[in-house]
Amino acid sequence: MRKLKLTTMISEGWDLVFVTSAVESDAGKNDGNGTFITRYILKEN
Repeated sequence: MRKLKLTTMISEGWDLVFVTSAVESDAGKNDGNGTFITRYILKEN
């Protein structure tokens, strides 16, 4: 899904400027899960 959306936006004239990622690995004593996010920063060409 992300690849298709990025491909579509690039073909519509958007430029992928940079990609950032972040991880939240522990939200507390009883949280065994983590969250991984990726931000795609684009600008209109």
